[in-house]
Amino acid sequence: MSDRELLNAIALKDETAFNSLYEKYAQKLVRFALKFTKDEYLSQEIVQLFWIRVWQHPEEIKTDAGGDAYRYLSKFFTFRILDKLREKAAVQETYSEFMDSVEGFDGQMYDIGDDLERKELYDAISAALDTLPEAYRHIFRLLYVDELQVKEAAKTLGMDERTVLYKSKQCVESIRSSIKDWYRSKGDTNLPEIDMEDLRQNISIFLLISAYYYF
Repeated sequence: MSDRELLNAIALKDETAFNSLYEKYAQKLVRFALKFTKDEYLSQEIVQLFWIRVWQHPEEIKTDAGGDAYRYLSKFFTFRILDKLREKAAVQETYSEFMDSVEGFDGQMYDIGDDLERKELYDAISAALDTLPEAYRHIFRLLYVDELQVKEAAKTLGMDERTVLYKSKQCVESIRSSIKDWYRSKGDTNLPEIDMEDLRQNISIFLLISAYYYF
């Protein structure tokens, strides 16, 4: 059965169809949540709530022309991670205290708004990266998503370190420009920091960048 057929069956509360969709995608979503939060309990909570929502509202998951739901499912899941992080932050005494409890993230989460705005920003980031040569995108992933050092990335790619740095900066510039254009299109003058190291501390944007590569 195609994903579209499975979702249609889930709308009729077909547990077999739900289990089929779950088995198809669950492990990859779990790995992504864990990679991002570095918190097993939080990751399991996010994933569980996500699949409950799919069961209750399968109509929210769209499919492409071929009936495949993966790209939309992955974006929808990414947005749910943002929701959960924001929700948990709201019940903490301070945001920084909450972020200190999530290993590896001590930055800020810029409020992107609803799913439509998130999709627009995700698409802007994706379009910026899509315009770059594959080699550039690969370098960017190694440095900023897989978090390799420049020396390690250069060795992996068989390039000198200066070439790796140059190409990674081209990627950063492309993302920087697209993000600024998107915020300006919203009439937002309170732009987030755009340098790559600052973007890595902006959880909302870094999650969207990571999702582009992971999914």
